[in-house]
Amino acid sequence: TQFKQRAVLRADDAEVDAQIAQARAALAADNPAVADSSLANATELALARVRAAADLEAQVRSIREQGLLDAAAALEQRGQLAMAQFAYEKAAAHLDHSAELCPPRQLDKAAEYRNLHANALYRQGDEKGDNSALIRAIALYREQLVIVSKETSPMDWATTQTNLGTTLWRLGERESGNERLEAAVSAYRQALLERTREDLTRTSQKTRH
Repeated sequence: TQFKQRAVLRADDAEVDAQIAQARAALAADNPAVADSSLANATELALARVRAAADLEAQVRSIREQGLLDAAAALEQRGQLAMAQFAYEKAAAHLDHSAELCPPRQLDKAAEYRNLHANALYRQGDEKGDNSALIRAIALYREQLVIVSKETSPMDWATTQTNLGTTLWRLGERESGNERLEAAVSAYRQALLERTREDLTRTSQKTRH
């Protein structure tokens, strides 16, 4: 199929021009039926080239997207390796790159890598006393709460809220004032409400069955 598509793309416009020339000759000879047939052939030749180009574009897009996903997955593994070596900043950089590489249609996979990125920053902040890393993790978790739908992915949303609360609490313990701690409590409450609602929904569904 690919060879046929490429052959069509390589076809010279002379084929279309020849059909149009035949149509003109037929009209000059007062033969409209032949002219119409030649013009129909010219139309089909041109459209065949368009269809072949569209098919090849789709194949190239698919190959490109798979390549991006493969590269993102490899970077995610590098991030996990760095995490195992306690190189959290290095892990965060790899995971950030993984999310950036994900094609636009792979929002769920990009969200997964962003969460791992935020988790790496949390570990950097928690274990190495890096408050700036905690602040970056908080920003990432909050971004995820905007991207992840509470309606379609309630448990993922609740998990992100919990992670946000934990990070806010850790940072709040190191700062003066209660602003971070109060925000942490609010995040925990949001997560608890959603988990409770989800548990009630599951119980109701089991009862109906």
